[in-house]
Parts: sequence; structure tokens; C-alpha cells
Amino acid sequence: MLILGDLAWVVVVPVALLLREGPRDAAAERVAGEPGYSMGQVLRAPQFWAIALTHFACCAAHSGPIFHMVTHATDQGVPAMTAASAMKPRPPVMPSLNELRTPTDRNAPPAAASIPDRTTAK
Repeated sequence: MLILGDLAWVVVVPVALLLREGPRDAAAERVAGEPGYSMGQVLRAPQFWAIALTHFACCAAHSGPIFHMVTHATDQGVPAMTAASAMKPRPPVMPSLNELRTPTDRNAPPAAASIPDRTTAK
């Protein structure tokens, strides 16, 4: 962990030095509705590329392990079905009403089943 922390400092500090605040009066000189920078100016700015490459590296670092997680788990002896099910989406945050019932209520019929049917003729 110390190596990762040191690596973060080695990368973050130089990148932070590339990011500078613009002049204070630049916003005041701009006319309303007029963009501050052209696309060419943005693409030539080293600050843009520092942010873009950092974002790409972050996405690549996160997607790599996720992409290979099932294969790695099966290499470690986890059954294929168990490894694949680890990637299944989680259930929604709000449980359904069936999940809110207590264990003794789960054997009882739903409340709608106890409503008498009044549509049949007597």
C-alpha cells in the first residue's frame, strides 16, 4: 500500500502543477454568450491532455480487473457458474413487498388472496 501511495504522489503532484488558474480578469472581459476558448485552443492546451489522459488511465485501470474477474476466479478454482454469478447485477435498493414480510408471514397467502370474489353470481 505504501508503494501505491508513493506512486499516487509521484503522478498527482506533477499533474497538479500542469493545472493552473486562468487570469482573474478573463471572465470579466468576455462578452455574454461568447465562448471563452475555441476547440483548437482547448486541444492544444497541455492541461486538457493531462486531464484526458488521467481520465483514460483511470477507466482502463478499473475496466481491466472487471473484464478479467470471471477468468481469474475460475483460474483460482471457483466454479464457472459461481464466478459468473459474481458479476450479476445487484437487486434494487428498495426491496419488494414480499421481501418485507416476516418469516412467519411468508407462508401465509398474499393479502389479495383473502379478498372475497364478489364478481360471481349467487
